[in-house]
Amino acid sequence: MCSKLVGLMGIVLSVSACAFSPQKVEIAPHVEYSKTDIGKGTTISVSIMDGRDSTDIGHRGSAAIANGAKVSSDQNIPETFRQAIFEGLKAKGFAPVDSTKSVPRQLQVEIRSIGYSTSTGFWTGGVETKAAVMCHASVASNTYDKMYRYSGEERVVFVPTADHNSQLINKAVNEVLTQMFDDQALLSLLASN
Repeated sequence: MCSKLVGLMGIVLSVSACAFSPQKVEIAPHVEYSKTDIGKGTTISVSIMDGRDSTDIGHRGSAAIANGAKVSSDQNIPETFRQAIFEGLKAKGFAPVDSTKSVPRQLQVEIRSIGYSTSTGFWTGGVETKAAVMCHASVASNTYDKMYRYSGEERVVFVPTADHNSQLINKAVNEVLTQMFDDQALLSLLASN
């Protein structure tokens, strides 16, 4: 009986040690944009800024033990978003260009948050992911500002791997980008004469 208890304690300790190992996640948005021709080839100048309070994405493990281990990414996050935003604009019929080009139609996207946190429960733990982007569009004297947000939680029995955490974080990023490109008021302004 004692050896079974020691074995069980060993398993519990090894699983909890995993919760405190830092993880690098890969942010790779993949959104299935609905295609339209609302843009009719109109050129849009796009700038993307990282306005997050911290470049860390979050922490995993118990908040009671030094906030657990860090979840982060070594990627250039604005560049990662740039690719997905250019794809979205092209899917809507626009011709996006970098903000270095002088174009009267402007789209500024500020990444406000990409977050990851955990909580503990009796039998399961919670993994919460969130993302938010602020969009500012201007055409002549007309402007449009909107914040797109997502927050989701998944209950887990085992500590998620880096791959699983990447999937959860990418789901949050995909959701805010989907909201942005489903926003008819934004698309209409960008396409207006």
